[in-house]
Amino acid sequence: MTRAKRLAAHKRKTQQAYRAYRAAYASATETERIQGRLWYPTATALCHEIAHAHGHDWHNVARTLAALSPKISWERNIALTWDIAAGRPVTAVLYANRDKACASLDGHRVLGGPKVRAFAAAILGYRNAACIDTHMLRCAGFPTEPRITDVRACKAALVRLAHETGEEARAVQAIIWLVQHNGPAPF
Repeated sequence: MTRAKRLAAHKRKTQQAYRAYRAAYASATETERIQGRLWYPTATALCHEIAHAHGHDWHNVARTLAALSPKISWERNIALTWDIAAGRPVTAVLYANRDKACASLDGHRVLGGPKVRAFAAAILGYRNAACIDTHMLRCAGFPTEPRITDVRACKAALVRLAHETGEEARAVQAIIWLVQHNGPAPF
């Protein structure tokens, strides 16, 4: 595929994701918007709490939380992060994720794919971090098996929508996630 065709395909995909995200964002209730804006700052505060309780650097706790995130619920993710930070054995999780989480807690930079790295960045306070998971791909109308071209288009669409709304990209992502789940934030 030529460069011009790749750019045209990216533009089409980005526009598709942008339209879907804009519609989801527009349908958000005021409660969902407030909860979405608070989601990542609350996750950051949780990492500070865990770090303080167990004598770890909060940045490493944030990376640990992110490393555990694939394929588990948020509630389970928090419980496992507390367990790892406390030095308790953890078995009910993908071993590769557990090993990365333990290494992250020790200060090693071992985070996996783009979703996990973006999730960690958002928790660490990077306002334009755009965590593209299966829920965000599905909302944009893309297959839930991530293709890097789809992830890039979704990130571009989120950053554009954030710029237009005056929101942080991580807040827009959280708001859309809440709209997709029709429920309150898990905090």
